Amino acid sequence: MVFASTRGPAVPVGTAVRTGIAQHIVASGRVRVATRVAVAAEIGGRVVAIPVREGDRVAAGDILLRLDDAEARAAVAEARAALAQAVARVDEVRRVTAVVAGEASREAAVNLERAEAELARVRRLAGAGALPTATLEDAERAVAVARAQKEAADARDAAASAEGVELRLAEAAVAQAQAA
Repeated sequence: MVFASTRGPAVPVGTAVRTGIAQHIVASGRVRVATRVAVAAEIGGRVVAIPVREGDRVAAGDILLRLDDAEARAAVAEARAALAQAVARVDEVRRVTAVVAGEASREAAVNLERAEAELARVRRLAGAGALPTATLEDAERAVAVARAQKEAADARDAAASAEGVELRLAEAAVAQAQAA
């Protein structure tokens, strides 16, 4: 009986089972980015929306923010209007200005012929002593004026022609408006 009295208290016994151990670690440290990328807008403007939040993952090409595009749309509309105006000017030069300049050149040629015919008549009469010298001088001046008007009309006609300066300038304005 001595042996029975030295026994310790009864302890529950169980079978050993394999399980995971939950362990919590508290530590301090620094977070570093894998890649740093500089981001910049090609144009400036007022930000109207930011579809991503700080810490979100983004990929190349993702929209990070939206700018107010009212000014850019107005510039596009203005460029379209300038293009339409330049195209209209080319059409005007081709259809109207060239015709008007051609008619003015023909009219100036007729006026020059009349002035030269009048000068020839006045010379005959002045040579016969039937007209004063002042009348002859007036007729010579009229021929000089008609000749200058004919040259100016011819220059305007050449400028408005298919290979003229005026048409090339109008076409250059179209090209410039298309580039904008």
